[in-house]
Amino acid sequence: MRSNYSREERQRIVAEYLQSGKSQTLFAPEYGIKPNTLSAWVSKYKAAHECQSANVHFVELKSTFIKEKQNMIIRKAGIEIEISGNSNAVIIREILAAMASL
Repeated sequence: MRSNYSREERQRIVAEYLQSGKSQTLFAPEYGIKPNTLSAWVSKYKAAHECQSANVHFVELKSTFIKEKQNMIIRKAGIEIEISGNSNAVIIREILAAMASL
């Protein structure tokens, strides 16, 4: 079983899977990967495409007073969301994509 695929290979495999109409359980072994690995790739692929289609832009924050793991507050269209500083990047991307569609 191959354990190291480039980003481009993973994207190609996910795109092929999405077009195949097969279940992850049937499709994954064709590439020597586990279904849960394919599932993780699909989640990342979809999150990345949602951000691109939602036209989400990231802004670098430069500040001397922001502490690592500090909570983040996002405000848009009268909605305020506080995100835990322990949140992973996938969750933050999903929230930003959802907020961008408001």
